[in-house]
Amino acid sequence: MSNVGAEADLVQRFAQRGIGDGQQVLLGGILRALDPRGLLTQHAASPGTAAVALSRAHAVLHSRGTAANAREAQPYEDRVLQIQIDAKNAVDRACAFAATDQRLADAKAFLHKIVNDGAGKLKQPAQCRALAKVMDRHRRDFQDAIADLAARAWQSPPSNDCLAWIAAETAALCLASERHYDLLLDDVHALLRRPNPIGGKDLVNVLLPASTPFRVVVVVEGAAGLATAGWLMPADADCVQFPVDGLPEKWAHGKAELDALATLVRERMEQRGAWAGGSPKAVLLTFRVPACDHGAATLIGRRKAAELLDQYVAGHRLAELRLGEETLVCAETTGRTRRFAGSLSAPAAAKPLTGHWPPQLREGMRTAHIARSTQGLTASTGLCWATLEALGLKSKTQALAKTLSLQALRQQVTSAHQELRVAALGRHSAATSALALAEQRRAGVLREYDRATAEGRAVPLRLKEAVEACQRDVKVRTRECAAAEAVFRQPLEVLDRWTEARGRGRIADVNRWLDVLAPPPAVPSSLAEAVGALDDLTRAVGGWAAHVVRTWQQRLSDAEATAKWIEEAEDRFKAALEWLYATRNTALHEGRFESETGTLDALGGRGLVDLTLEVLGNWYQHASTGDLASKVVSDLGTRQKSILDQLEVKGVRDLHLTHLTSPTSTGLDRP
Repeated sequence: MSNVGAEADLVQRFAQRGIGDGQQVLLGGILRALDPRGLLTQHAASPGTAAVALSRAHAVLHSRGTAANAREAQPYEDRVLQIQIDAKNAVDRACAFAATDQRLADAKAFLHKIVNDGAGKLKQPAQCRALAKVMDRHRRDFQDAIADLAARAWQSPPSNDCLAWIAAETAALCLASERHYDLLLDDVHALLRRPNPIGGKDLVNVLLPASTPFRVVVVVEGAAGLATAGWLMPADADCVQFPVDGLPEKWAHGKAELDALATLVRERMEQRGAWAGGSPKAVLLTFRVPACDHGAATLIGRRKAAELLDQYVAGHRLAELRLGEETLVCAETTGRTRRFAGSLSAPAAAKPLTGHWPPQLREGMRTAHIARSTQGLTASTGLCWATLEALGLKSKTQALAKTLSLQALRQQVTSAHQELRVAALGRHSAATSALALAEQRRAGVLREYDRATAEGRAVPLRLKEAVEACQRDVKVRTRECAAAEAVFRQPLEVLDRWTEARGRGRIADVNRWLDVLAPPPAVPSSLAEAVGALDDLTRAVGGWAAHVVRTWQQRLSDAEATAKWIEEAEDRFKAALEWLYATRNTALHEGRFESETGTLDALGGRGLVDLTLEVLGNWYQHASTGDLASKVVSDLGTRQKSILDQLEVKGVRDLHLTHLTSPTSTGLDRP
């Protein structure tokens, strides 16, 4: 969780229900991986999960299988084989945690056979078509296996490492189904409020709800109607359109909300006409989509509406049709309606990537912006690859994967501090909020008591007992608040002094945090105090945050383990770049804009581009020379190799994490 308030709410629910530490690791890991404010390297869209790798392995086999002949098939068979190898490696890692599950073992055996047979067996479309059918069965079985493993892990938690793996795979399935994060949080809180025991199946049903029909209403601006729109959409979509000033008298899917939307659009059109002249037009288009929640229905519905507009833009050379920001969604099974209006989160002041215009980044930033604002998921993914091309990195994917692995290391080590801090503050906030609520209840009861005595009435026994109960509750909450101050706030202040954390916990020098995670043999007293505070805080916090910190403590205390993690991160980025290129080919060469991993691909592609621009932006902000981006990435790739070669000799403490990918450092020149 990236928000202290949300963490505090969850902590209170965990305490009320007696949720164990292992269960907190599982659920915390899933929520962290789905948090849209999280880092790419920790997000469910990041490369590495077997569920996604299997779906991608199936997608490329299916793509080649539908081609007319081998010459026209995309992607080429050598790339298809590489994606099968990536899937094999991911499933091999999965089997290390669930070796007894036959479904995983079957998928592993099938992938090993494909890889052993080589690219020659992937040339003909008929061969790929047959393999795709079998792969589809394995990927679905694998998804069922993950759901079963998550349910069992909730009932009887295995090791924390296994829980973290299950959390990552489950989160990937949630994201693939387009589960809306805020709605998922609401559903998790509702689950924790239930009086009955929470079973593993109950949790899985909340995380991965079945698809149900939703009625979506979108605003199409630029026309008063769309001729024959109902014929162009599937019959079961039940497509209907309304002029904004001609709504039906009866409507079964949120009539009041529909009226409000029509009024909003009508007034906006009138204001636009008054501002610029003319008579702007708009129409409300409504149709049915299957989805797992209201948020997913919004995304799916808007994409389908955007695809429908392709027909009308192609049919009218001068048409300027576009979707309005507002979307109305009604669940047909429950009648519950929700409003959506794009992204409502905004920074207080948006900041540029750099303080100037590096010519090496200008075209890449333009393409990245287009990729992020494109409705189509596969088109957006293809444009992410185009961004790398615009940066001159098309032939530098190996070096780019190495570069990003270093940035991922810095990000994740820094994030461990932030996660621990949010968890500690969340638990402290939960205690202070509980005290404030107890005092508020006591004040209300005392007012009633004082009123009775002032009026000379006999105070009812019920009221006397309520006063005593409230007094006891305030005493208990006061003790808990004092304990939270000692257990959470005070150790955090010690840690903040050493790490020189500023503002909301931002660390100016990541190397000082590294000192606490992996202290030197001779520890000065000020550092020893911080190390002790970290140990105390980790024990007290527990759950996912404690697991993350302990994992990095163990990893950074072993140079070989750190090097292995960097190499594994590099491999994951290589696989992600390979997939970006394959998606670009199928999207732009063959015009395929549907993919079973579309959401994961688009979010992962955008995140990879963001991470690349983050590295390059920081470089050009501080570099004294204007090297091409390709030269920068090549140099950083060489730096990564040098770090891996020297890490076991020099040790992790020589890592200059603060400037790991900066032009002012070599990565192993910590002062």
